[in-house]
Amino acid sequence: MPHPLQGEHADSGAVSYPRAARWEPATVLTELARATGIRLVDEGWCQGGQIGACYVRWPDGHRSVLTAGPPGGPAARRAADLAAVARAAGVPAPRYELVADLPSVTAVVQELLPGTVPVTVTRRTVASMVEVMGRCRGLLADRTELPAPSLFLRADGPGFCGEVTGVVDWDGAARSNGALDLMTVRFDLARRAPGLGDWVGRLLREAVPETVRLACWAHMSLRLVDWAIREQTADDVSAWLRVATEVRTEL
Repeated sequence: MPHPLQGEHADSGAVSYPRAARWEPATVLTELARATGIRLVDEGWCQGGQIGACYVRWPDGHRSVLTAGPPGGPAARRAADLAAVARAAGVPAPRYELVADLPSVTAVVQELLPGTVPVTVTRRTVASMVEVMGRCRGLLADRTELPAPSLFLRADGPGFCGEVTGVVDWDGAARSNGALDLMTVRFDLARRAPGLGDWVGRLLREAVPETVRLACWAHMSLRLVDWAIREQTADDVSAWLRVATEVRTEL
């Protein structure tokens, strides 16, 4: 039986870089059944993502989303705790229905939220994202035990509708400056919807001090260029360098 986290490799010139590992649902579901007695049915991959998530159906008929990460460690249970905090504040975060430490992975089964992947990005979509980001502000202000998020500058890290209907992937949640959320959206929209990117750029200039904007810009520039070198094409590397230069001029 293959290990569920089987990485692929991307050739980038003379150097081969490992791609993010994509796990095998059949293996994870078999281990889950042996460990818990719960038998879930695989109903196919969810759209998008690098590591992957799949739809599963419970014996009672309801559907959920299964993800898997490295075995051991408290990250999944911490994510479940943070998602519960967010839900209590009105953020549309999923319930964590099951977290199981298995021999090869940590399996997480989350509530399936309503909604679909947007085909095009509209002003309404981006405004909804900004509004949900606002609900997250201050939620972890008193959680001083939580570590600050890594910017992954010296070490490797994980791969990174009309309105927002849910916020998932809480394993990456951390206590930090919310301006980084807006800068992430600003970079993404620079290639996806430049006009909306300009609007988010204005929001940044109006709400965020220049020193913070520059720090967030530097992080996103390095992060996306590094990601493109390891996971995408030479054209993508050039495109993200152009975006970094364009965004810098507006800060």
